Amino acid sequence: MPVERNPLYNNEKKDPNEKQKISNILKKKMDDFFSSIQEMISNQYKNEILRYIKPFLESKKIDETEALNKLSDFNDIIGVKFYKDLLTEYFKENSGFTQNPRKLDINDYYDIEHLRYLPYVDCYVTESFFGGIASKISEKYNTKVFKSKNLIELRSYLESVIS
Repeated sequence: MPVERNPLYNNEKKDPNEKQKISNILKKKMDDFFSSIQEMISNQYKNEILRYIKPFLESKKIDETEALNKLSDFNDIIGVKFYKDLLTEYFKENSGFTQNPRKLDINDYYDIEHLRYLPYVDCYVTESFFGGIASKISEKYNTKVFKSKNLIELRSYLESVIS
């Protein structure tokens, strides 16, 4: 039985626009997926904030819905944007979006949890795979990313910051 190949990387010349069409379909599906993740994370933030401010709201007789409407847009919270960017890059690297996708690893969960500090630090050290992902999203947060293989660069950076 012949093995089916990913149509994005098929070398046969059937339809010159086929790769673009498939790429557009995949992009749309990814956008929908990450919009739902963004909404889920946004709702999680709303619930966390409500948990902390609920006693205050009750004491002042303020309606929860009214209070939430007055808070800023939860999609603009740095954590929501960051997780969306992080998960987008992670799934791009672990799916058919690259020619040689990396296999999912159970330890990736811990690396992703570690990466959540990236928007809040000046420099960040990680291993190779996540270093690539972190580098793609770190510019938005003015964070310098160093891969653990290259600690000499980290040392130079730290020395320059200290002096």
